[in-house]
Amino acid sequence: MYIVGDFMRKFERDDIVHLLQSLIKATQIMSTNKNVQQIKMLATDCYDTIVMVDDFLKQKLSQEKYKDYSNILSKISGFYEKSNLLRQINSTYLSETKYIISQLNTIEKKISQEELQYIITFMPYKSSMWDSMESVWDAARQDLRCTCHVVPIPYYEKTEKGEMSELKYEGNDYPPYVPVLDWREYELEEIFPDVIYIHNPYDEGNYVTTVPEQFYSYNLKPYTEALVYIPYFVMNPVY
Repeated sequence: MYIVGDFMRKFERDDIVHLLQSLIKATQIMSTNKNVQQIKMLATDCYDTIVMVDDFLKQKLSQEKYKDYSNILSKISGFYEKSNLLRQINSTYLSETKYIISQLNTIEKKISQEELQYIITFMPYKSSMWDSMESVWDAARQDLRCTCHVVPIPYYEKTEKGEMSELKYEGNDYPPYVPVLDWREYELEEIFPDVIYIHNPYDEGNYVTTVPEQFYSYNLKPYTEALVYIPYFVMNPVY
């Protein structure tokens, strides 16, 4: 398993923003709902959710950045923890829920502005074709926001009858300055790259070479935000 680092990814940021939006809606319902039992249930769910958000931010952000959130999160979790009691005895409950909603909006805005880190995975198969990806890889690895993974994948050559030869792997043939990761240990589902680059788009339709089915484009799509094809040829311009 490859550790991808303690930083906020886009899909993680989007999940947290979605949770905060759900908390805002739930708190709005709590502000007008007169059913004490329903308020208690909502408050319990909201408390569990804000604690989860708190734990995530504590893990993903630096201590200095987390301090910007901790006081607000403490007030919000305290409100949900005592919400049932406050609703019964406090005539200013409506204004308190409005304040909590404003604090949730503040956190949502701050998280939306946090700088993200991106994981970009390159999945070449023939080492001789790496030059079609190398310039993209070189540009991405110089961007401090990006972590680049080069994961050469195996392939089969096909006979004239369409039969596949034994599995070939050229991961050891890449330039020494290119760090290569083992495709057998690379857990796409866990890592979930922001972008995956390939140069084998034909899947089972390739009559010359093909890659294992797990690397077909439609099997890679669920594990990335963007699947990008880099062709190993230059098209003649049409005038």
